[in-house]
Amino acid sequence: MIKNLKFKTPNVSRGLKNKLELQGNEYGQAVKGVIVCEVCHDVFFKKGWHKPGSTPLQQMPLSGKGVHFALCPACKMKKGNLFGGKISIKNIPIGIREELFNLISGFGKRAESRNPQDRIMDIKTQGGNFIVTTNNDQLAVKIGRKINDTFHKTDKKVVFSAEPQEVSYVEITFS
Repeated sequence: MIKNLKFKTPNVSRGLKNKLELQGNEYGQAVKGVIVCEVCHDVFFKKGWHKPGSTPLQQMPLSGKGVHFALCPACKMKKGNLFGGKISIKNIPIGIREELFNLISGFGKRAESRNPQDRIMDIKTQGGNFIVTTNNDQLAVKIGRKINDTFHKTDKKVVFSAEPQEVSYVEITFS
């Protein structure tokens, strides 16, 4: 009988190692019972994350035996300062900054209502520029496409990182 087996991970950076750990927890074997996120209160039930009060959870007791508390994958990413997509928006005209901010935040809210794990992690303003981070690479690409379709005087550039990281970088420049 072999005891105390330790699996070695490839020599990767701290951020990538944490992302690999998150993927293992997210797509690994399902945990029995219910998991409630300690931060956002999303609930893992029947192999999926749900918002509190959603249809699958209306008759589910969220206390007692079989209920565990942990961080959901999105909150783990935010805690570890990881992201799946980064959007850099440059040279934003003063007259449309508020409209652009509302477009991005509204798009993020709609994405989160469809899938509680699709989130905008942060929106930072630096001078006349926005930097938006998301926890999903495809969400960043979709937001970039929406901005490009809405405001026609933009140039969009999308770069996908190497395979194991699955991070997309979107750069939008207003002309």
